[in-house]
Amino acid sequence: MESFESAVDELKIIKESITDMHEEVANQEAQNGARLAQLKAELKDNRTKALNEAAAEAGKIFMSKEDLAELQAEAQKWKGECAKLKESADQEIKEKVDAAVKHQIDVLTLRHDCKTAELTAANTNFGKEISNLKEAMNRMSVELESQKKLTADIAQSGRPIVKGVGA
Repeated sequence: MESFESAVDELKIIKESITDMHEEVANQEAQNGARLAQLKAELKDNRTKALNEAAAEAGKIFMSKEDLAELQAEAQKWKGECAKLKESADQEIKEKVDAAVKHQIDVLTLRHDCKTAELTAANTNFGKEISNLKEAMNRMSVELESQKKLTADIAQSGRPIVKGVGA
């Protein structure tokens, strides 16, 4: 029962580390999301400024295609980095969990093998003890029969010999 509880404790520790890693990934995603929102806000501010300037000056566009492409590329870069980080963290978590589970299975298998060996040895010893007790009982039975015969012989030798009438 103690080994099961220690295994449960180890699995709890693994679960906590996995939870920490997931929180780290979630925090990174939140930071990336905040950065993306900030970039979008800057884009909107730039558009608003350009719109205000365009109102003052005729013939200008609100934002150049290059600026838009640059901001979109940066946003894509952040999304890609976030996806890579999440994938990397998920893979690392999976590897650690798999290793921990394999370790626990190995430990439990060794404990099972040890217990099986102990029970097999105990069973073998019980078999030997039973065999020894049977042999002792057989020897005692033979000894008891010898004692009975000896007692009968002694009892016979102590009786007077009576000669019959026809002798």
